[in-house]
Amino acid sequence: MTFSLFMRSALVAICAIAIAPSGRGDTGSPPPPAVGAVESVVLTKQHATQFRRVVMPGYVAWLASTGAADNVVNFSFYLLCCRYLPGDRAVFVGLYLDMR
Repeated sequence: MTFSLFMRSALVAICAIAIAPSGRGDTGSPPPPAVGAVESVVLTKQHATQFRRVVMPGYVAWLASTGAADNVVNFSFYLLCCRYLPGDRAVFVGLYLDMR
């Protein structure tokens, strides 16, 4: 009796997962891409100033304290650790790449 109750519950759970909406339209195609927060960010004078006065000096000090190599991966990791917003991180990475 317990086994059949378990089987019924499992069957109901599997059916619920199978019929759940998948985020696709009626045609089975994924929805069209939307402009996200990163794509809509524009480089401003404040970004450039913050990059030059805060971000880069902090990054250089972080490199010296950790002994990490200077590359875009470590720079991105540094920005992530400092909890900058995704759009700001994208702008700062762009400025970092332009600087190199």
